[in-house]
Amino acid sequence: MVILSLLIPIIGIIFLLPYLFYLMVERDIFFTKVETGDIKFIVRGDSLFKIIHDVPGKRLVLDPVDNNMMFVDGVEKKSYLNSEYGMWWIGFPPFSKIHSFWIKPERENPSGKESEDWIQSDPKRQVWSLRFAFPRPFSIQKVELKDRLSVDVLAVAKFEVVKPQIPVFQFKGSFFENAGLILQAQVNDILNNMTLSEFIPAPKGEVDGILKSMKEPPESTGIAPKKNKKEKEHDLGAFNRELIHQVGLKLVGISIPKYDPSDKDTLEAMQAKELATKKGEGRIAEADANAKVTIANANAKATAEERLAQARGARIRETIAALASSGGDNNIVTQQGGKILQAEALTGENSKINTWVDGSAGAQPVLSVGGDKK
Repeated sequence: MVILSLLIPIIGIIFLLPYLFYLMVERDIFFTKVETGDIKFIVRGDSLFKIIHDVPGKRLVLDPVDNNMMFVDGVEKKSYLNSEYGMWWIGFPPFSKIHSFWIKPERENPSGKESEDWIQSDPKRQVWSLRFAFPRPFSIQKVELKDRLSVDVLAVAKFEVVKPQIPVFQFKGSFFENAGLILQAQVNDILNNMTLSEFIPAPKGEVDGILKSMKEPPESTGIAPKKNKKEKEHDLGAFNRELIHQVGLKLVGISIPKYDPSDKDTLEAMQAKELATKKGEGRIAEADANAKVTIANANAKATAEERLAQARGARIRETIAALASSGGDNNIVTQQGGKILQAEALTGENSKINTWVDGSAGAQPVLSVGGDKK
């Protein structure tokens, strides 16, 4: 009986162990789990001890230039616990823990009409992981163009983390603001070389947009690559090299989904010009269509007249052949053929004459071989 009373709580504890273990993992006690695309930082005391992640196709190596860990292409070695259960060993609390930091979430506001409403901000919140790839909108006000006009621009950038220590530990999570300042300066440099009339019709998407040079390598932008064997930055553009050095991020996509000329009078003038252009194009299209109809009608009329002439010629030949086969005198046949031609000429398409009477003495009326004219 004593043994049974001891076995019951032991069995209960055994069954509760997985649940207790799960609760500890959820609260980052001893172990933690990492979702796909997430990066976490294990600290001991106030110092970084280890970076753990689950980013497919990437592994972390030490950059000897600035002694920061950086992502490169490859496969990260994982323990059995990592690969099979998605869990990582942290250490003994409170000496080891997952580092947390604060971020201010911002996202594009689709319903925002004015440039001040293009971005929707949420209160700052505490997070325990950094996403490897993420989008971020930036509202850039009063970008001066080549013609001295200005435009407000919403730029939506997509970033990838290259050196995760920099945004989290150097900027304490406030890396969006610093990345925005660098990005804004580059956008200004590009748009400063365009007039408003050039900017408005220009493509603004990720693939072929006017800002695509910000993410392209030197080979595609025409800039000579900067060789650096240690940093291995020869496949990065100048903007991305600076962005990685300053903030630890790489720009992989950027577009301009919204823009608005800062001067409303200029905007109204541009809209009026565009409307006038469309109306002009409409009138040109209408005139072109009318011309095509006129040409088609003329061609149809010419074709009809040609067919009518061919039909009349055939009837004249048949009439003369019938006279010749009747056994009449050749001179009479020739004379009657001439009168038939004269009658056909007088009873053309627009003629109302149905019968022609020869005025010579003793002549018989000659009916038009063209038939009834209506």
